[in-house]
Amino acid sequence: MSALFVLKQLENSSDWRDAIDTLKVDRVLGMPSDAVAPFITDDPAEICARQTVIADCIENAELAEGFRALLEHISNIKDILEKERTYSQSMERTLYSVRIIEIYMDAIALADKLYTSVGAKLRSERLKAFLADFHDVFVSERYKQIGEYVRRCLENAQTVKSFTVGINLNTKLEPVEIGILSMNDEEFVTSNFFTDLFSPSGRTLQHVTPMIRFSGKNELLQRSMYLSMNDYLCKSVTKAFRDILKNMDEITHSLLDAENDLRFICRACAYIAELKEGRAPFCFAEASADGSDAKDAYSPILLGRMRYTQIVPNDIRFDKDGISIHILTGANSGGKSVYIQTVGIVQILFQLGLCVPASSARLRPLQGIYTHFATDLGADDTSGDSRFVAECKQMKQVIEKLTADSMVLMDESFSGTAAVEGAAVAAQVLKHIRHKQCFCVYSTHIHEVVLFMDDLNRKKQVVAPMCVGMENGARTYKIEFGKTDELSHAYDIAKKYGLEFSEEDA
Repeated sequence: MSALFVLKQLENSSDWRDAIDTLKVDRVLGMPSDAVAPFITDDPAEICARQTVIADCIENAELAEGFRALLEHISNIKDILEKERTYSQSMERTLYSVRIIEIYMDAIALADKLYTSVGAKLRSERLKAFLADFHDVFVSERYKQIGEYVRRCLENAQTVKSFTVGINLNTKLEPVEIGILSMNDEEFVTSNFFTDLFSPSGRTLQHVTPMIRFSGKNELLQRSMYLSMNDYLCKSVTKAFRDILKNMDEITHSLLDAENDLRFICRACAYIAELKEGRAPFCFAEASADGSDAKDAYSPILLGRMRYTQIVPNDIRFDKDGISIHILTGANSGGKSVYIQTVGIVQILFQLGLCVPASSARLRPLQGIYTHFATDLGADDTSGDSRFVAECKQMKQVIEKLTADSMVLMDESFSGTAAVEGAAVAAQVLKHIRHKQCFCVYSTHIHEVVLFMDDLNRKKQVVAPMCVGMENGARTYKIEFGKTDELSHAYDIAKKYGLEFSEEDA
């Protein structure tokens, strides 16, 4: 079966999982990080191919609905396979095998319907080939033969209405053995004048004594009936049918192999539907070979608690040969952490091949995103280290992994000590990041870090300040590039809340 996505095992998959969890991309897609991380790719061609698949699903709403139905079929097949392993009797296994074939045939018919209705409109060659595989099976003579065979097999199993029982007696005329002589497609009726008169000859099974209600307690009779039914069904499943089961097993597993891709597409469509419902902009980012740029980017997580019109979007800028490191300062609760989160979410969604929450974007595929958030450090630390020591140790691990194709997102790092000491450590870390030539945003309230920018830009300007905008003492949540806020607007904020004093009072 044609693959929808090409996946490759990433060497740093655990780091991608950490970034997905920290940035809450799992919440955006409604999938755990373990399920999201395998779909991360840094291949521009693969990203473009996936974008085309998702674009087709956006433009053809019946695709997402059909894929959800296919997932239901896959879930049913997996349930039956699991149950089949718990049964040792051949009759149950036979019935479950027939049921799996029924479900798979339903899935083929469903996919063929999708191919027939939207196949000609699809731009994705992968998606078209995926559905065409089902179509080819659906129109094949083999499919028709399997369908007819399944129908006859189930009819045979369902037409048994009665048994003819044989009983052997001993010399005392006591029953010692019991067996089924035949299985019939008609019920027995008591022989009387009316049955003799009105029943067609040979159509009605008659008996000479009244029928007695079966109590179901005769284990010997029950076992005999079971063995006969089992033998009957197994005879229905001839060698030809067993060959069909063998072939279908291979095809069934091909369908099961597509489960993760289909689930990923369905979650992607659900995420896009939420953006549409919130009337929020989104786009497919163009792959860039150097810098990254996104206009009006925002965190889709905010849509869960506010309207898009209440969200302040911001731009994202990284220049591979210019400004690649941003130091973000500003008032507390001014949107610094949300901006950091937005930068990471946009990048990860792009490398999943999905729409990004922005009006336009041109992004560079990266080999890794590393986060260093003060709020997430030391929570599980049992070494006895202080928070600041734990921060330094974890940052050392991050720096060792960095390449020129990495991004580092730091939120309030090194705030677990005095400002002067924290600023000095942060400056040394930024020197390492500059040397690695990777992208970085460092959000901090340690404004002394800005004092080290001249030293960081001695050879070439790669580090630039950003700050959260303020207007009349109120946060605008707008990120202003090239500006710094050394005092975090403490005076303006205090004034807004009535804490303004004369110089004599001071």
